[in-house]
Amino acid sequence: MQDIQEQDRSISGFVPVANPSESVTHIRVSVSHGAGRGYLLGMTPVALEEKSFGKFWTCILTKGRFHALGDSGRFSQKKLRAYFEAARGDIISNTGIAWSMLDRMATEEGVAL
Repeated sequence: MQDIQEQDRSISGFVPVANPSESVTHIRVSVSHGAGRGYLLGMTPVALEEKSFGKFWTCILTKGRFHALGDSGRFSQKKLRAYFEAARGDIISNTGIAWSMLDRMATEEGVAL
């Protein structure tokens, strides 16, 4: 996973695909927390572009998958990081819910990981 970004209530990173297309060069993996929603694991196919002034990603709004990870209790940065690291570990080891979601999304988009 590359370009990991941590924001107020979310952490995300990008998994490159082996056969990029114009619309899919990476799959964005994120863990976020929303009041009343709890912690969510999200994956979205994106096109990541590097410009002279920074990196940008674009996606089709109707694409993506989400999976509830935990309760909707109070927000904890420590818990957010733990969920993200668990998802990252799943992807590295090719096991678990994060890998299953990633593999399914790659198949649906016709890309290889």
